[in-house]
Amino acid sequence: MSSINSIKNAIKMVRENLDLLEERVDLLDINPTNRLEIIKLAIEKDIKNIKYIDNKFLLENLKINHITVLLNKYPLYLEYLPERFRAEEDYCRRAVLKDFKAIEFVLNKKVLEDKTLFLIMLDKDGMLLEYASESLRNDFEIVITAVTQNKEAKKFITKKLSDKIISMFN
Repeated sequence: MSSINSIKNAIKMVRENLDLLEERVDLLDINPTNRLEIIKLAIEKDIKNIKYIDNKFLLENLKINHITVLLNKYPLYLEYLPERFRAEEDYCRRAVLKDFKAIEFVLNKKVLEDKTLFLIMLDKDGMLLEYASESLRNDFEIVITAVTQNKEAKKFITKKLSDKIISMFN
């Protein structure tokens, strides 16, 4: 009976005060299956609650399809996923292709060095040059695309190309 009351209290807490979700759920004596259901409720109520959930718990319980669904719907929530997921190429590409601004949270080297992807992104937002790998920031075509789209992107150019590009755009 006490376990049922704990679960009811946890669900009530999820509905009333989500900011303290992880701290309070840990204090309750709830088995992992019920804990996962409570956390799913909290995330469904407001996706931003994912940031309050312990990374170890996420690693152990989030399934690949949960992450895929999450990133399809909320690509910028790549930020709140554990580093392991932010370093996986598939998740990173999925998020970035949905919203270019997700590149800020990418830890995957292949994605950060993908010239084709960056040419597409920089054509829309030159300031994303900030997140390109150093080798791409040394690439003339990449830099020209970024600076043509937004002259302010000059501040992200490497020293190697800086003088050449700045003289072209002054």
